[in-house]
Amino acid sequence: MKCNPFRWAWGIVPMLGLGGLMHLSGVFAGVEADLKRQAEAALSASGQSWATMTFSGRDAAVVGEAVENSDQLRANGIIRSVWGVRKLDDLTKLLDEEKNYVWGAQLQRDNKLRLSGFVPNPQTRSAIVGAAKATFPGRELDDRMKLARGAPNLDLWVGGISFGIKQLAALKPGSRVDLDGTSLLVEGEAEDINAYKGVKSALQTSMPQGIRLKSDKVTPPVVKPYTWGARFAGSQVQLTGHVSSERARDEIFAGAKRAFPKAAVVDRQQIAAGEPKDWQQTVLAVLTKLGRLEEGFAEIRDAQLTLTGLATDEATAADLRRAIKSDIPGSFKTTEVIKVKEQPLKVVEPFVTGITANGVVVMLTGYVPSPAARVALLDAVKAGLPGQRIDDRLEVATGAHEAWQGCIQSGVLGLGRLKSGRVQMTGRSLDMSGTTENEALSQSLVGEVRSAAGASCATDVKIAFTGISAVELKRRADAAAAQATADEAARRAAVEAAAARKAALDEAVRRAAAEAAARSASVAVAPVPAAQPAPQVPQTSRARAEAANCQTELTQIKNEGVINFKRASAEIDAQSNLTLGKLVQVMGTCAAARIEVQGHTDAEGTPDRKQNLSNRRAEAVVKYLVAAGVDPSRLSAVGYGDSKPVASNDTAGNRAKNRRIEFDVTAE
Repeated sequence: MKCNPFRWAWGIVPMLGLGGLMHLSGVFAGVEADLKRQAEAALSASGQSWATMTFSGRDAAVVGEAVENSDQLRANGIIRSVWGVRKLDDLTKLLDEEKNYVWGAQLQRDNKLRLSGFVPNPQTRSAIVGAAKATFPGRELDDRMKLARGAPNLDLWVGGISFGIKQLAALKPGSRVDLDGTSLLVEGEAEDINAYKGVKSALQTSMPQGIRLKSDKVTPPVVKPYTWGARFAGSQVQLTGHVSSERARDEIFAGAKRAFPKAAVVDRQQIAAGEPKDWQQTVLAVLTKLGRLEEGFAEIRDAQLTLTGLATDEATAADLRRAIKSDIPGSFKTTEVIKVKEQPLKVVEPFVTGITANGVVVMLTGYVPSPAARVALLDAVKAGLPGQRIDDRLEVATGAHEAWQGCIQSGVLGLGRLKSGRVQMTGRSLDMSGTTENEALSQSLVGEVRSAAGASCATDVKIAFTGISAVELKRRADAAAAQATADEAARRAAVEAAAARKAALDEAVRRAAAEAAARSASVAVAPVPAAQPAPQVPQTSRARAEAANCQTELTQIKNEGVINFKRASAEIDAQSNLTLGKLVQVMGTCAAARIEVQGHTDAEGTPDRKQNLSNRRAEAVVKYLVAAGVDPSRLSAVGYGDSKPVASNDTAGNRAKNRRIEFDVTAE
């Protein structure tokens, strides 16, 4: 079969048509892409990138959600202005408008940052996302924001969001910020104290203009342990540690000013959460206790309170210890270490220490150089004068001679060997006086005390011997022997005389009997009188003599010594002890006598007062004598007021003579 080449030509025609169509399709695609590129560039340059489009040839269809109707018109105008666009089909619509335009950011506990609420356009969304990523670079972003119309002024609104995100960065997971229109809420626990202070300060002073703080729910960080302290020293009080809130801080500061009205209060407290139960009540209570100390420190660590300090005296310290137990809530465990401030010792010149002993009571007066020296002296007195009651009236002061300890103890040793006496140390001079019934001791004790005191003390020792000397004893023995010899001779003479009288009487009787026998038997014989007993000295005369002797000695001792009382009282002055001690000794020699102790006053004062005072002074002397060993049944006290003066009351000297104690001794 023969081939016809024209038949193939008819097949080439369709193929050429298909190729032309394919070429035209490629040309159209290029045109569409170019038009879309030009339109998108124009929209982006004009801030209308919300709008997107498709082209079919030179015909465009625009879609998207516009914020405002003007944005729709503007986008349409921009697309139509692109050269080559023939027709525009507007398929855009407006974004839904939100009346309650809210936005929020929350720190999730899974390390995510969730953004929610509404944004007005994609550009703003991108800006917010960028700011969030920059502020929280290590967190995953969970963007749940939606486009919506109704946003406030955009610059104002974005400024509020930026401020809120910055505050959120200082808070712990679980915190959030919300922007309701232009009202900002911040809620959450701060990362630390500095972060808390920073957020609080920013919310108070750095809010963007036009943004209102709707709610501040920022809480301080929870700290453990929860500590607080107050230190008072000098004229300053420092408050440190944690407080639960600004209000609590103000109340505690005011409490410190009340407790320390003259001190400067330095507040270094930091706000933090985590305070224990009854915390503020405990803080305010302990401030009042601290304010009563000279200096001190109070510390609270969780529910443990420790108060240390220095009190002015033991009474204050004891009262504070009781108050801490009663005023601090039971939810707190308390520890207190309150010491008493050592008072500065007064300087005494001259430095005098006195010890008086009467065999019953040892009275210590004057000063000692330290508490330890006082204890040592009391121990020496107890050892040297055992069995006697100690009346300690010593005071601690400075000014003692360096040899005080050795000198005063040498005096105590000497005093312990006497019946009664007194030791007084003035500066470095030791004066000692006393009585003893041991003649040898009265002579040797002077040298013994001086030797014990040594050269560091100037000693003056005067010991009175109150017993009977050996010479007197010999004289009395000789006199007694002579008296005994005389008495024996007299007895014998009396016996002989009695025998002679009896013999003469017997002879007379015999003779009378003989004569009677010679006379008539009717004559009666007179009876012979019996011999009379020798006269005896009455017992009452002896008692009266003893009482008279006692009266003389008591009056002499009273006149030579002193019995004084403190002004307008019945308290016996210590200077009277030596005289009273001597009176006690004399009263022991007249045990059968009764003694009336008489009190007298001068003419000053009302009759009732004078009578009462004289009674009380007489009773005070009786009380002293009884304490010293005098039988109370022998004593009586009578006050005469000013009824028996011994001098006129016209001068101070005469009035002093009328203020006196006298003794009236009578035989029982």
